[in-house]
Amino acid sequence: MLAVAFASPWAGLVGLAAAIPLAALFVGARRSDRVARLLGLRPAPGRVALAAAAIVALGVLVGAAAAQPVASSHAPRRVRADAEAWFVIDTSRSMLASASVEAPTRFARARRAAIALRARLPEVESGVASFTDRPVPNLFPTSSQPAFAATTLGALAIERPPPGPAGAIRSSSFEGLAAIPRDEFFLPSARRRLIVVLTDAETRGFDVRRTAKAFGRGYKLLVIRLWSRSERVYQPDGTAESYLPDPASHKDAERLVRATHGATFDETQLDAAAASARAYLGSGPTRRVGNEPRPVPLAPWLLAAAFLPLGLLLSRRGL
Repeated sequence: MLAVAFASPWAGLVGLAAAIPLAALFVGARRSDRVARLLGLRPAPGRVALAAAAIVALGVLVGAAAAQPVASSHAPRRVRADAEAWFVIDTSRSMLASASVEAPTRFARARRAAIALRARLPEVESGVASFTDRPVPNLFPTSSQPAFAATTLGALAIERPPPGPAGAIRSSSFEGLAAIPRDEFFLPSARRRLIVVLTDAETRGFDVRRTAKAFGRGYKLLVIRLWSRSERVYQPDGTAESYLPDPASHKDAERLVRATHGATFDETQLDAAAASARAYLGSGPTRRVGNEPRPVPLAPWLLAAAFLPLGLLLSRRGL
């Protein structure tokens, strides 16, 4: 079923109001013609009425476009039946590091990156989890991108839940990621299982071989690293804490992704990360999960139609 809504109805009313006196001119011209015929007089040339009609049409079309009408219909929403994804965001204290007091923290950038990457996989149901020394699911895989974004922006917080030992800058551990396959975060029907970890990779030491062993066939681990040598953790008053970035922190992440046949990316390489995710997921069977709206803006079409009366006015005939 097709429905039309207006994003700025008041703007349309203002535009249409300008056409009222022009409409009166058009009506007056038509009435003058009828009176002239009744009296046996020669009607005035119709160019005035024609110009008035063109101006009225122009005002109506521009006013309607200003109201920003949007036609929407509903189409079946389909998602992959054989694939799921989890976006796992590091919530350790070092993720509060930023280039300055006003600059976005690693944690803020990680959340934005997760939403951007998820949007590039619209057909794959995706969940959100936080992790320090263990992953905690916040939203199980869903096809709803608004729910994903709302959870990512509103439900995650640094050190929630708190890791141990409390207050440690380096409290996260990649070893905890082994709980994702072990605790069955994915549905059994998901044959392609994508795990995207967004972290500064400043973790405690861990056994790479034992952790990688938990990720058998059917899993793809992508690590997005958010890190800069110049970043510090700032107190609310602007005082920098004693934390210093570890330039060698990427090595553990690289060893883990090599052992699991995954990939690691810098936060500036989101396009490459999305391409890697899509290449792994490929194509597969889909299932219907409901309907989704498909909006079609009508303003461009109305403005295009407005060129017809405008052209008439500018032509010699119209004038």
